[in-house]
Amino acid sequence: MLNRFLTTNGAPSELEAKEVQRMSDEALETRLRNELHIRRLQNKAGSETTVKTLECDNSSLRRTIRRCRSILSPVRRLPPEILTHIFILTTPSVEETKNVPWYRSLEQSPWTLGRICRRWRAVALSSPALWSSIVIQNIGFEPCSIPMLKTQLTRSGSYPLVVVFEYEADGRNGYVVQKAMKSLAKCSPRWKSLSITAEQFKRLLNVCGRVPLPEKLSVVGTEEEETDDGYGSGSSSQAIRHFAIAPRLRVVEMETGTPFFDVPLAHLTHYESNGSWEDHIHALKALRNVESCSPMFAHEFSGHDPFKWVSRTVELPKLWKLDLTMKLDLTMERYIFRELSWTWPKSLRVPALTSLTIDDSLLRGLPELLQSSMCRLTTLSVNGGCPRVEAIRPVFESTPDLVELCIDLHHHRSLFNTQAHVTELIALLTLEPHTPLVLPKLQTLGIFAPQMEFENVIGTMISSRWSTTDPAVSRLRSVDIMDGSRMGRCLAARLEKLRGEGLGVSVRG
Repeated sequence: MLNRFLTTNGAPSELEAKEVQRMSDEALETRLRNELHIRRLQNKAGSETTVKTLECDNSSLRRTIRRCRSILSPVRRLPPEILTHIFILTTPSVEETKNVPWYRSLEQSPWTLGRICRRWRAVALSSPALWSSIVIQNIGFEPCSIPMLKTQLTRSGSYPLVVVFEYEADGRNGYVVQKAMKSLAKCSPRWKSLSITAEQFKRLLNVCGRVPLPEKLSVVGTEEEETDDGYGSGSSSQAIRHFAIAPRLRVVEMETGTPFFDVPLAHLTHYESNGSWEDHIHALKALRNVESCSPMFAHEFSGHDPFKWVSRTVELPKLWKLDLTMKLDLTMERYIFRELSWTWPKSLRVPALTSLTIDDSLLRGLPELLQSSMCRLTTLSVNGGCPRVEAIRPVFESTPDLVELCIDLHHHRSLFNTQAHVTELIALLTLEPHTPLVLPKLQTLGIFAPQMEFENVIGTMISSRWSTTDPAVSRLRSVDIMDGSRMGRCLAARLEKLRGEGLGVSVRG
C-alpha cells in the first residue's frame, strides 16, 4: 500500500489515511519498545547480537514512519488553487528572467514543475497564469525557440500576457524573429504589458484587431530609418496606430522624447522618456492625468536656456511625483557643469507635487516653482553631486513640510565642487543652538557616497537630529547610507551605536 503512494504525490482517501496512520502508530510503538529493550540489554554479556538485531529493526521502522508521514503530509491534500498560487510564487519575475538564455529557462519554473509528478504536471498545465510571462531577448548563441514560444502561448490559454520582445534581427536569425513576431502578434488581444524595441515595434504587421488590454508599453531604443531586411517590410503606419485606442494604457516608457506612434497621452498616469526638452514639453501639454513623470533630457551647450518657453501654461493637476534629470555631454561635465544656471519653466504648475527628484543644477528655480504651484513637497532627492549651500538653502526654506531628503555628497562631477561645499551643507542640516532651523519635520535622511574625510561632521549632524529634544523639531527616524563602501570606521561605529538606541540605519553598497 505504501509503495503505491510513494511513487506519486496523490492524496490518500479517508480510509487509506486511517490505515496509514495506524501503520505509523504501530511502527512508532514498536520502535519505542525496542529502544527500551536495547537500554536494558546494554552492558550485558552476550547481548550484542540481540542489540544489533533490534537496532536494525528500528532503522526499518524509522523508514516506515517517515514514509507514512510523507503520505499524510498536508501538501498532498492542497487544493489545486492553493498549489497553483504556490507555483506562481516560485516562477521568476520578468526582471529575473531577463538576461537568461531561453534554453536556461527550461531549468526554471514553470518548466520544471511538470517533471516532479503527474499531479504537479496536471496542475501546472491547467494554470495559464504560470505561462503568461514571455521574454525573448538576444542572449546566448542560439536564436529563440519557436516551438517553446508556441508551447507557452498555448498553455497560457486566454490569460493576459506580459511580453518582452527585445530581439534584434540579423542575417542569421531574421526568419526566426519573423516567426516569433507573427506568433506574438496573433495573441495581441491578450497583451497586458509590452516591452519591445523601436525597430520591432514598427514591424507589428500582424496584430489582430485592437489591443484592448495593455496597461504598460515600453519602447526600447530609438527610431531608425525605414529598412527592408526581408522579413518585416520596413516600417508600418498600421503598427504605429495600434495603441491609438488603448483604454487601459496608463504607463508609457520610451527612449525617445516624442512618440513616433499614436498613444492616448491623456489617459496615462506614468510617463518616462529620454529626449530633448522641447519633446517633453509637447508630451506634457497632453498629459492631463499623469501622476508620475520621469523626463530625462540631454543638453548640448549652446549658450541659451533650454527652459525658456512661455507659449502657454502647462498645468498637471494630478502629478505628485516628478523625476527630472539632465544628461550632459562628458566634455561639459568637467568644465561648465556648475556654471549652468538654467531656471525652471515659469509656466509649469504642479499643485499636487509631493515627491521630487532633481538635478542639482536645476535647484535655482525650484523655490519659484513651488511658490507658484502652491504645492507641499514632502520628499526631495538631489542628484548630480553635492549642491552649493546658496542654492539649496532657499529650497529648504520653501519646503518646511519636507519629511524625506536624499543628498549626493559625491563630488567627482565638477572641478568647482570643493570639500568646503560638503562641510557647509552638513553644517546647514545640523541642529545647533542659536542657529536658523531648517527642515523641522525631517524624519528620513538618505546620504549617497559619504566620504571618509566627512565622517565626523556627518555623524554629528545625524546625532543632533536623533537626540533633539526641541518640541518644534521631529526626531530623525531612519538613515539610509548608499554607496557606503568608502564610509569610515568611525561613522560606521557611530551609526551602529545609534541603531542600538533605536534609530533605523541601513547601509548599502
